[in-house]
Order: sequence, then structure tokens, then C-alpha cells
Amino acid sequence: MADRLSTLDNNFLTMERGEMPMHMGALMVFEGPAPSYGELRAAIESKLDRLPRYRQRVRGIPLQVNAPVWVDDPHFSLDYHLRHIALPKPGGEEQLQALTAQLLGQRLDLSRPLWETWIIEGLDGGDWALLNKTHHAMVDGKGGAEMITALMDREPNAAPAESEAWDPKPEPGTTELISSAISDRIVDPMRAMEQLGEAAQAPREFATQTAAKVAGTLRTGERLLHTEDFLIGPVGPHRRWVWVELDLDTVKQIKRSLGGTVNDVLLAATTGGFRALLLERGADLSLAATVRTMIPVSVRNRAGGESGNAVSAVFADLPVGEPDPLTSFNTIRADMERLKKSPDALAVPALLDAATFISPTLLATAGRLAARMPQRSVGTVTTNIPGPQYPLYFLGRQMTGLIPFVPLGPRVRVATALMSYNGGVWAGIAADYDAVPDVEQIPEGMSAAVATLAMLAQAA
Repeated sequence: MADRLSTLDNNFLTMERGEMPMHMGALMVFEGPAPSYGELRAAIESKLDRLPRYRQRVRGIPLQVNAPVWVDDPHFSLDYHLRHIALPKPGGEEQLQALTAQLLGQRLDLSRPLWETWIIEGLDGGDWALLNKTHHAMVDGKGGAEMITALMDREPNAAPAESEAWDPKPEPGTTELISSAISDRIVDPMRAMEQLGEAAQAPREFATQTAAKVAGTLRTGERLLHTEDFLIGPVGPHRRWVWVELDLDTVKQIKRSLGGTVNDVLLAATTGGFRALLLERGADLSLAATVRTMIPVSVRNRAGGESGNAVSAVFADLPVGEPDPLTSFNTIRADMERLKKSPDALAVPALLDAATFISPTLLATAGRLAARMPQRSVGTVTTNIPGPQYPLYFLGRQMTGLIPFVPLGPRVRVATALMSYNGGVWAGIAADYDAVPDVEQIPEGMSAAVATLAMLAQAA
């Protein structure tokens, strides 16, 4: 029987709507010259055996008695998923950011395999790029990095991959889908009956509570409540996307001199970015002002899966009101050290495991409610994805940049993804087009924060 989507995977599908596409992404920049479309097509086709999800689509279950399943797409066409476009002159970073933001704002076709790849020509200096979009239901950040690595080569003169002929497996029939869905659900019948009883007595309240659990943005007590909600509000359908490259050796030197971890330094840089944005807007920042961020935490090794989502989350307050960079860094370092010793990161997987017994119809309702809930707790999302620390090649061309993209969440207007690759760290900042027209202040503030910390580290 086909693989079933996990609760979290399915939630990313149910949360998607017109103004909130839920795909991950990455922009990969390569040395020129650009390959032809035919060369690109042949290279990706030769590696599809490594990426089985690329030829599968989501199949819903009749009556929604369980989560959807992955099935081979008998009408799979590689040409549908590969697109070709060129930058307008002069082909600089400004034009590249505008074009990729527009492409990333467009939703994937949920009736087909959930990915697209665009080859972009016309970059200044003769370079070219690949923009990859993969739905969050199919992969998380770390899995996306592994997917990119699977498409690349370790050597510039790597022999072409040989792929076997692919014959899609027959799609399961309605009877098979329903019987399998029911048998998968009869894991704990008493718990299932309890859940259904709760839902029958108060269906909307039950769905709202489930929405809070699945969204992971509410928690018992007041630990997620704060007054500095600068960036929360309605999200529109269009995106801005900017980025900045940081030097990984510099980040590591800061860590060695000032203590903490690479992630602490990157969070301090992100704090500097948001502080710059808010000061430019004229925000009256008190010393205690913070922006709360959700930080996804990979549990992929524990989950043991190669695809789908294997993440938990912790929540941290970025001290944007603190003017002293060293004090800000030490505050972040202490907060992250405390979070490492806290059981909070285990809360989301436990809740999602419990949701296995919830009716998919209720989960779908919960997901839609979560996307509309007026949450006033999480101001942004910050994810740090470790990438390969060696050069990668595609069709003999070296990849010189790897910029990650993470989608916006419900009422979250800015999200930052950081990814390291071959001595660099790229921060990709996605933002709502109308609400954050000044998003370029964030990468500028991040660069300034790292430069300041580097000087303090050198002095130390």
C-alpha cells in the first residue's frame, strides 16, 4: 500500500490557500555558461530514481476517513515541472530577487507531484540559477537540503547517472483506499472513540483546540504571550524575497571568542536585522522589547524517515530592544541554553502523535482554523539548515550560492531561513509584499550585527 502522509505533512496541505502557499524553496546559483533546456531535462531525469516523491502525487481518501496517501502519478510529465525563464537586463541581484519572489508567490498544482524547478538565465556576469519549489507536505528544511544534494554531483566531471525505466504502480482502488485507511486507524480504538466523543459534544471547540496544537503557536500558560507584536497581521498573496551572504568562518570565530554556538550567532544576526527594520520604521523600542520567533528543530534522525516532515519547534525571544550587541548576544545564548534543557521541544511531536486518532475531517477543519486564528504570540519564524561544506556541481558547473526560502505562517509577515554551504551562510528573508516593503533593512542589519560581533570577538 502507498505511503500515508503524516499528521504534520497533511496539515501543511490543509493550511494552504490563495494567500498562503506552503512550499519550501531554494535558489541555486551556478557558474556559467547556462546549460540548454534539453541538458537540464536529461540531467534531472537521470536522477529521478533518487527522488521517488518527484513522480508521486497526493491521493485523498473517500469520506476523509484517514490522511491522504502518496501514489505514483500515471500521467507524470517531467516537462510540466521544468520551467525556463530569463532575467531582464541588467540581470543584477535586484532583478533576480524580484523575479524569484514572484515565482515563489505562485502556488503549486496540488493535483500533480508537488514540485517545480525553474532554470533562470541572464544573470550578470554570465551566471545562471535554478529555483526549486517543493511543497512543505513533501519535505522539511533538512530533507530539502538532502534533496538538493541528491540532484547535485560531488565532482565537476562526474559520470552521468543511469536511470532505470520507470513504470508507475497502479493506483489503489476506492475499496482498497478505504479499507487500508480504516485498518490504519484501528491502532487504539478506545482512544479513537474518546476523540470522536469529544468532537461530537463540542465540534467547533474541539477543532479550535486541535488547530492550536497542530499550528504549534499556543501553549499552556503565558510563555508565548508578550506585548511586542510588531510584525503580526494579515498576509496577502504576494511576496518579497531578499537575501544576504555571511562568512561562515567569521561566524565561527565569533562563536569561539564569545562562546555559544553558530546558531546563537545567527540568531543574534537575525535580531540585529529586525532591530534595524523596527528602528527604520520609527518604532519606540523599550529595552525589554522582543520579537518572538518559532525555531523549527529537526528530529529527522529520531524519526528515521527520508521524506516528509520530522520537526519539532522551540520558541525564543529576540531582544530587539537591547542596543548593546554583546548583551543581546549573551541574552540569546543564555535563552537557547535554557531551551536545550527544556522539554518544550518535545511538545509538538507528542501532540501530533496524539492527533493520529483524530478524524481527518476535523484535522482539515483545524488546519483551516489555524491559518485564520488571530494568534498574537509568534512574530516571525527563523530556521537554520546545515548544508554541505564542500562544493557541489551540476552539469559540470560549480554551485556558488545556495539561498533557502521558507513560507510565511498564519499572520506571520516575515520568515527567515539560513543555510550554510561551502564556507558561506545565506539568509533568505521572505516577507509579505504589502506589509513589509522595507524588508531590505533586515539583511543590512544582519550584516552590520555580524560585523560588530566580529570586532568584539577580535578584541576579546
